[in-house]
Amino acid sequence: MVQNFIAKERIIWKNIIERSPWWGGFYERLVRSVKESLFKILGKALLSFEKMTTILTEIEAVLNLIPLSYVYEPRKCFYKIISFKKKYQQLLLKQLWHRWKKKQYLLDLRTAHSVKNPETYPELKVGDVVLIEKNTKNKLL
Repeated sequence: MVQNFIAKERIIWKNIIERSPWWGGFYERLVRSVKESLFKILGKALLSFEKMTTILTEIEAVLNLIPLSYVYEPRKCFYKIISFKKKYQQLLLKQLWHRWKKKQYLLDLRTAHSVKNPETYPELKVGDVVLIEKNTKNKLL
């Protein structure tokens, strides 16, 4: 069923090569910004696996709901508070969302648009000085 949909829509997969930050660097930067925000919000809090999974799932849901265009009216989300623990989890999520949206995400967008495209660098010529790093791992394995 999925394969039929992919074939019908002519979806082409573009995977990021391991250890090559110039491929999909913007996506990796977004992941980093979410992690940094999460670490700053949680601090040294000790959460159970279940609580951490819940928080990460909620973060995923929030990030996937980012509008692709301007939203004319702000969304109003009302959470039913079941317990103190739930309230704490929601506070963490809210803090992370505000920190990530207002500080990290907008800065990352600005940085991504201001960075030169690697394809625009001049081609190497005989006599150019280059730095060669020996790769000890075989990427084909």
